Amino acid sequence: MSSSARARNGAGFAVAAAVCLAVPAAALTVPNAVAFVADPALAEFGGGPVGLVQAAGAALPALVLTVPGAAVLVRLRPPGPLLAAGLAALLLGGLLAGQAGSTWALGAARALAGCGAGLALAAAAALALRQRSPLPTAVFSGTLVAGLLLAMPAVLRAIPDRPEDWREPLTGHPWAAAAALLAALPVLALRGVRAPVPLPAAERAQLTLPLVPAAGLAFLAVLAVERAWAPGVNLIVAALGLAALTGMALAAGRDASGPLAPGPVLLLVGVLVLPVSAPLAGLTATARGVGATELWPFGAGAFAALAAALSTVPLDARGARTAVGAGCALMVGGTGLLLAYDPLSGGPLLGPALVSLAGGAGLALASSLRDAPPGAFGFGLALCFPALLSGSLIAGSLQLAGLGHAGAGDGPLDSLASAQRAWTATALGLAVAATCLVPAVQAAARRRDAQDTDRLSHLPT
Repeated sequence: MSSSARARNGAGFAVAAAVCLAVPAAALTVPNAVAFVADPALAEFGGGPVGLVQAAGAALPALVLTVPGAAVLVRLRPPGPLLAAGLAALLLGGLLAGQAGSTWALGAARALAGCGAGLALAAAAALALRQRSPLPTAVFSGTLVAGLLLAMPAVLRAIPDRPEDWREPLTGHPWAAAAALLAALPVLALRGVRAPVPLPAAERAQLTLPLVPAAGLAFLAVLAVERAWAPGVNLIVAALGLAALTGMALAAGRDASGPLAPGPVLLLVGVLVLPVSAPLAGLTATARGVGATELWPFGAGAFAALAAALSTVPLDARGARTAVGAGCALMVGGTGLLLAYDPLSGGPLLGPALVSLAGGAGLALASSLRDAPPGAFGFGLALCFPALLSGSLIAGSLQLAGLGHAGAGDGPLDSLASAQRAWTATALGLAVAATCLVPAVQAAARRRDAQDTDRLSHLPT
C-alpha cells in the first residue's frame, strides 16, 4: 500500500471516529426531561414552572436556529476546527447547566449547548461528505438515527435519586461531548480536509432558506409555553411548519436536493424517530419508574440503524434508489407496530417496532445521501430539526389535550397513553404520505438531470 493510500485510510478512520462520537453527543442535548425533576428545581429556583420549562427546553430551538447558518459556514471554512468549536460549546454548555444557579443561567447554558450541537452536526456532516466515500456518509447517517433514538432513554437514566442532583439530566452528558472533542482533535491535523470552492450566492440563499420556518417554529414553540396556548393552536402551528418544510423539500434545486431525495428523507427522520420514541420512553418511566425503562429495545433499534446504514456502502445507484424506498417502507411498518404497543403494560412489540423504525431510517438516510451534492447534507439537516421540533410540538399538544379531556374513569396515565396512540397514528399518516412523495421527488431529479444533459449535448463544441 502506498503512503498516499495509507494517509487516506488514516484520514478516513479519524473522520469516522470523530463522527461516531460527535453526532450522538449532539443528539443528547435535544430531549427535555425537566418534568421528572421539576419539584426539586422549583424548590431551589422558585418562580413558576413556565420559566423552568422554557429554560430547560432552550437547547432544541437554539439547535434549530443554528443549523442553517452552520450549513453555510462549513461550506466556507474547514470543517475540522468548526467541529471542535461546536463540541467545545456543547461541553461548556453542559458543564454550565450542571452549575446553574438560576432559571436564566440554566436557559443560557442550555441554549449554548444547543448552538454547539447544531454547529457540531453541520461540521460532522461536512467532514463525512468530503471524504468522497460512502462509508463516512453511512456512519453519519447511522449514528444520527441511533443518537436520536437513544437520547431520551439515556437522559432518563441520568435522573438522580438525590433531589439535590436534579441538574444531571439537563447537562446532556458532558462526558460524551468531552470524548467527542478528544476524537475530533486528530481531524484538525488532516491536510486533506480543506475548505471547498467559493459558495455560489444562489446556493447560499437556498441553504439558509429553511431558517425562515425554523425561526418561526422556534419562536412560536417558546411563546406557546409562555402564553399557555390551547393544544389546538399548537397543532395548527406545527402543521403549518411541517407544510412549509415539506414544500421546501419538494421545491429544492439540484444543489440542495440530490438525485435520491435526501431532503424528504431527513424531514421524515426528524418527524418520526425522536418525536415518536421519546414520549414512549417518558411514559414508561412515568408509569413504572425511571429505573424500569427498558433500554434493550432502544439499543436494538440503534444497532439496527447503524447496521442498516453500513449495509448501503456496496450499493450502486440503482440499489441505493431501491434502498431508499425500502427504508421508508420499514419506517412505516415500525410506526404501525407501535400503534399496537401499550406503553403502560409493556409487551414484546417495542423491540421489533423500534428495530424496523430505526433500521428503516438508517437505510433510507444513508442511501439517499449517496451521490448527493455538498449542499444537500446541510439543507437536509436544516429541514430535519425543525421537523423534529414540529413533531415534538404535535406530540406534546396531543398529550395536553388528552389530559384536558380525560373521562371520569380515566387516570392521567391512561389519558397520556391515549394521546400517544393518537400521535403515533398521526405520525403513521405522515410517514405514508412522505413515502409516497419520495419516488416523485426522485423522478423529478432524474428528469431534471436528463434535461440538463440534453441541453449540454446541443451546445456548440
